[in-house]
Amino acid sequence: MADLITLDVFSGPLADGSADDKGGQPRLPGTASQRRLAVLYNQQGLRPDEIASKLGLSRYDVTQIILALPRRGRA
Repeated sequence: MADLITLDVFSGPLADGSADDKGGQPRLPGTASQRRLAVLYNQQGLRPDEIASKLGLSRYDVTQIILALPRRGRA
């Protein structure tokens, strides 16, 4: 019998809006809900370590989420 070969060619966005590991944008840490809350808490003035402790993420992960935000007010 011949061996079957399968190819994984999907490289689009996943259901949660992040990209898979084959191409596109790098995947952000945390779930979509955690990312939304991290942004909200950041807008309220909480520091990354405070946000991380609330969401169960590392300070590094929260910082990456915040840095991935589109910049506002750029000329």
